[in-house]
Amino acid sequence: MKVGVNPLKKVQNTTVNPPSLILLHGYCSTDNPFEPHKSHFHGASYFLNSKSNIGNDAFAVKVDDHANRLNAVRYSLVGHSQGGTVSLHLINHYWSGLDQSENGRLVQAVGTPWKGNSAAGNAANLGKLFGIGCGSCPDLTVDGARNWLAGINEENFQYVYYYTTTYKQGQFFGDYCNMAINALLNWPNDGVTEMKYASLGGKSVNCGNKEQWCHTTGMKYPPLYNDVSRNAEMNAKAAR
Repeated sequence: MKVGVNPLKKVQNTTVNPPSLILLHGYCSTDNPFEPHKSHFHGASYFLNSKSNIGNDAFAVKVDDHANRLNAVRYSLVGHSQGGTVSLHLINHYWSGLDQSENGRLVQAVGTPWKGNSAAGNAANLGKLFGIGCGSCPDLTVDGARNWLAGINEENFQYVYYYTTTYKQGQFFGDYCNMAINALLNWPNDGVTEMKYASLGGKSVNCGNKEQWCHTTGMKYPPLYNDVSRNAEMNAKAAR
């Protein structure tokens, strides 16, 4: 756990071209959604723990192990959905290559439910949300996220830059990304992450919301990780 003085020395990468940016998927992903867009990111590694249903702590440990295997001693993170909470968990609880990087954003997140999800307490609902069932995940529930955030030092919020997306707003009943689950979520949302729970607050930086994008594939609008301009911005501003 992250206590005391940082035991890691401020060093340069020691292998040829180790990754300086690691991109994370979210809950229950079968692939890394950023990987098809390799041209959007440079010096990147695409973490994958397929069909994972694990809490933020176990997820963060796997990310740290992944970075260590690649000898990535200086890097920042971009996380989709749960990948965002995992990134904050890692910088809060563990010494890692995140603490070695500088001159940019350490944690960037897209579509992250920082304060949970209204439907996440039920495995069947999660199946509707993601199109595949991995079981319920306590850290993604509203109560679970509240408990998780209670263990995060708010000073670490300053390292987080996050983006949100929603369907087109302004209609009387609102639009939708995923019709099957929309009735279970607070409006507006991106088909998974509700705006009500998408704000981290504190010293974190809200980089803005875009409409007519959705959380993942198979929804009414394109998935948010296909956004070329947003990906380019995250790549350019990432700490290295």
